[in-house]
Amino acid sequence: ACSKAGMWERALELLGATKKWGLEPDIITYNSAISATQKGRQWNRAIALLNTMENRGIEPDVISYSAAISACSQVGNSNMALELLGAMEKKGLQPNVITYSAAISACEKSGEWEKAIGIFQLMSDKWVRIDTITLNAVISACAKGGQWQKALDLFKSAESRGLKPDSVTYNSLLLACERSGKWELALDLLEYMETTQGAPKQDIITLNSVISACGKAGEYEKALELLESVQQRGLEPNINTMNSAINACKKAGQYMRALELVDSMDTQGIKPDVITMNTAISALGKAGKWKMALELFETMKERGLNPDVITLNTVIGACEKAGKWDEALKLSRSWKTVAYSKGGLSEERIKRLEELGFVRADRPELAFLPTAAVLVTGFETLRGSMTTLALDLISGAAGACAGSVKMDICIEVYHADWVPNAIIQTLAGLH
Repeated sequence: ACSKAGMWERALELLGATKKWGLEPDIITYNSAISATQKGRQWNRAIALLNTMENRGIEPDVISYSAAISACSQVGNSNMALELLGAMEKKGLQPNVITYSAAISACEKSGEWEKAIGIFQLMSDKWVRIDTITLNAVISACAKGGQWQKALDLFKSAESRGLKPDSVTYNSLLLACERSGKWELALDLLEYMETTQGAPKQDIITLNSVISACGKAGEYEKALELLESVQQRGLEPNINTMNSAINACKKAGQYMRALELVDSMDTQGIKPDVITMNTAISALGKAGKWKMALELFETMKERGLNPDVITLNTVIGACEKAGKWDEALKLSRSWKTVAYSKGGLSEERIKRLEELGFVRADRPELAFLPTAAVLVTGFETLRGSMTTLALDLISGAAGACAGSVKMDICIEVYHADWVPNAIIQTLAGLH
């Protein structure tokens, strides 16, 4: 019961209490406990239970290993999943379709499409029955790895394997098309689903992938045409639908259309998220509309959205492109305000940053530099340990200053002892 409900903590408690009750747990008991940890995404505990079984003289079976590999699969721990798969074969245990599918899924989640295909081929070599779940997992692995041709070949092999592709199969292949810029193939697949008897019904994930594929290829008109057809198809657009369409407009330089889509979301009952706003701000920045970018940034507070470092980087980029260094510096002050008001930084954290010399009372316009780094990492940033994204942000701000002959600020940052080498090199190039 605990296994089916995913109550892994309770399952382990009961397993530990068996001795008190004078009972000796058997393989069924352990398999149930491993299954519970699998459902609770506790892969390390699943492995520990396998080891405990062996220490107590109980040999794990295919069910034991399959459940443990599934636990690793859920968190994308492909190394451990493959290690367990190898251990099974050394013990003379024959993995079944569930075992192999879980191992492929682990590789899919960790972005290792070659390993996923290798396991898939191994199944064929060993005449292990392949089902649609297995096929979907390996196609998805290829999709995430940008291997659209391999994904398509696998999709085409379904019929010869006696399998009928379902909506997940189609959506996985569409993901491959989206990530590889194959928008025409994505449209062909959509049409096939519409016109072929027995093909699975489209869902919103299907449309989102095709809209995104068209948008990334610069085919914004086709993307918007598909957006308008969503409700005609009996579907409801969601946040991903709108973000894909807005991104399509950004790619095509259609900033006004992007703003119209943002405005239309309220009437559709779809709340814009940070990705929505970042994309629209980026569209404005690309078009040189820095004032509109700043205005849209300000509306985020009204919408209850917390700007992130990408937001700030995008707005600063818009100001830099227009040579508006002063606006970039004003924005740095507002970012510190956002950090306070939204709980991004506590007063205690700010005080600690002041002690470290990160926040300068005499130069508040530079305060956003370390603040951004802290917001990215989520914990107190030590000197020189900023993330790549924070480094990019600082480089952008320095560029805005340098482009407007405000070299005093650049030089001051350049000589600060906490600035990492990557930034020093960037600033050196601006001198």
